[in-house]
Amino acid sequence: MGLKDLFSRKKEEPKVEEKPVQPEEKKEEQAAVETAPKKVEKTKETEEPRVFTVGIEYIYTVSKDSPDMVVAGQVTGTIKVGDEVILTKMGSDDEEPFRTAVYGIQVGEDRVMEVSNKKAVLWVENATQFFPYVGTVLHSEGVTEQQMYSAYINALGERFVGVEDGVITDLDRAHLSITDIAEIWRLFLWYCNANAENDSEEKREENFNKLRTLVTIVRDKLLILDGIYAVYSVKTGEPFLFAKTSTEDEDNYLTSPPMIHLVTKANKKHLKERNADDENYELRYIDNGEDKQGILNFLREAILLD
Repeated sequence: MGLKDLFSRKKEEPKVEEKPVQPEEKKEEQAAVETAPKKVEKTKETEEPRVFTVGIEYIYTVSKDSPDMVVAGQVTGTIKVGDEVILTKMGSDDEEPFRTAVYGIQVGEDRVMEVSNKKAVLWVENATQFFPYVGTVLHSEGVTEQQMYSAYINALGERFVGVEDGVITDLDRAHLSITDIAEIWRLFLWYCNANAENDSEEKREENFNKLRTLVTIVRDKLLILDGIYAVYSVKTGEPFLFAKTSTEDEDNYLTSPPMIHLVTKANKKHLKERNADDENYELRYIDNGEDKQGILNFLREAILLD
């Protein structure tokens, strides 16, 4: 059974056997109808709104002419058929969220009316108008920034680390933003470090080349941005220089060259929330200019480029 079969728009209406209504039954029915609205209003007041997120890992078109799309990913919370939802591209600097609705839900081979906290396939109406890609978050009203970020990171990790093993296709490269690629690089780097002891020399070399490719993509996307934020020291008024120290053995330590922290527009809000109480840093916008040389000139002034 395919997606089109499971998500067929045809519905079979149940047959109801009609019988004559007696006057007494009419009175009871009228009384029930009159009191029903009050019960519904009371339920609405006490019912807590459902919140849910779905980090999209796969996207499928329905047909050539259909405006709908089918997406798959991990559901956190409970989502039901007919729910109004929002699609948000967490890595986008300027694209506004898109409102739509879920028309159907599939878990495994079964079509269901709702799903909670598991992988699922969702039929999303008019999604081609927004064109979601891997890492896009489908969510309800009322979710926190952290809940959305967790769904976003989980989707990128599941797809590009767990399935693709750090490989980005040309199509992915075209759609994914610099923020998306940087997050994939960070996740894959963590994965490589965690498994380095058990990997062969050949595998470590292969992973190194994949990481290098990801860094190259980030660099290329960075230099054509309209602008980016840099972390500055409030005390010195200069770009804040970071360094990482690692242990080589019991007596020796390795310190990285000085680094600066660049923040995309997409990550600005998330970074501010994580460092709301830190008054030592501030973000300053680096305009790339019409000639697209502003960021490169800033980097040349701040650090020595290789």
